[in-house]
Amino acid sequence: HIVRTAGVMVRGVVVIIIPLLALSADVHERFSCGLDRFGTVSAYHLDDMWETTRSKYYELVKAVRALQPDTTSTYFLMISPQFFLYHDDVVDALLMAANANGTLRLVVCDEIHLMVQQGMTFRYEIRALRDRFFRPIFHPHPSVHSISNPYFVGLSGSVPDDYIADIATLTTIPFPKGSVLRGSPDTFAQRDIRMELSIS
Repeated sequence: HIVRTAGVMVRGVVVIIIPLLALSADVHERFSCGLDRFGTVSAYHLDDMWETTRSKYYELVKAVRALQPDTTSTYFLMISPQFFLYHDDVVDALLMAANANGTLRLVVCDEIHLMVQQGMTFRYEIRALRDRFFRPIFHPHPSVHSISNPYFVGLSGSVPDDYIADIATLTTIPFPKGSVLRGSPDTFAQRDIRMELSIS
């Protein structure tokens, strides 16, 4: 809900990096269920599109490249770290077009504790995001024309304090103490959380 609301407020392109594909189906379903109330909002899972509807994938990349700063539309793009690594067309659309046009408005890392647990050790593609995506987006070279200044949000229910420095290393973004918001047990209890037990 937080990401959906923020994305609709800023409009343009919202990139959601999902470290585990097993989590992505649930994330995509939650976005799809709530889109009709927000107007011109679209959600896409790029890993899935590439495998199942490649023609629509190319249409989406073209639409992202053509998006103008005064757009009233919001595009939520869910992408795995490995997808960034092997698909230059998406990186170019986001870095060269959306970032240059000022339409890349928000970058979200879902379950950011997994970025630390896996990216600092055995998952090279997570570490590769630092130079392939985060650094060009948040620290563009002076010779690169860019009018975007996207927001960044990392989401997790379990980030110890000692993870903060590693998150800053992986994303190239420093995190002042005041930018880390933690929920209390009371606020967590108020969230709409549904748990189901399935035995097969």
